[in-house]
Amino acid sequence: MTNYMIKKPVTILILLFLTTGLYAQLKVGDGEIGITLSGGISRIYYEDKPSFYRPSANIGIYHRIKLNKKTFVGSEFSVLQIEGKQEFSESIWDTHERFNNTYYYLSHSTYIGFSAMIGWDIYKVSIDIKGQFLYLALNKGEEVSKKRWDGNAVVDDNSKYNDFFDTKGALGLRVSLNYQITNHLIITGSSFYSLSTVHSHVGEQINQMNCKITQITLGVRYSLWTGN
Repeated sequence: MTNYMIKKPVTILILLFLTTGLYAQLKVGDGEIGITLSGGISRIYYEDKPSFYRPSANIGIYHRIKLNKKTFVGSEFSVLQIEGKQEFSESIWDTHERFNNTYYYLSHSTYIGFSAMIGWDIYKVSIDIKGQFLYLALNKGEEVSKKRWDGNAVVDDNSKYNDFFDTKGALGLRVSLNYQITNHLIITGSSFYSLSTVHSHVGEQINQMNCKITQITLGVRYSLWTGN
């Protein structure tokens, strides 16, 4: 049932994206439709708590339309894999004994993204700015706790969660720098920063905390159809 509930809106969004993109291309003519694939690193962090970059990847389809020789607009539909790792530490004194507790949180989130973009072409280089909305389709995570007493292991525990984050939507900005290799192949690098927060409702330390997402990727864009 869960997979059906996810696949149905995704299918509708893809068809809507392709239909509007094709209509725009036929109407305006000067633009392109293509696919994009990239890999890189992502980080989910809370204020000044230690967090770590983890492997990340995106795949999507896009279309863009030229308004004039330098300016273009468009949109992009994508699937993003966002990974995160956070660390929380605390020291507790019990009479004359000290307990050092460290908690690690590993999160694995699959987002469906929709972006509206504006950009500028300068010879073979282009830059675009996207407002990107992310919908949380799948997510899971785990809490790894390491509790020590004066340096000796007391308890090492591992808890897994199927719904690590309960915030379904996130909004952010993505900036991309692109370089054209051929008429169809473009190298692209991008950076994403979430303006809104995602909320965790599990775990001993991360519970009720609002976190933000960052992502840095490098990949390729390939135009399947180019008008004019």
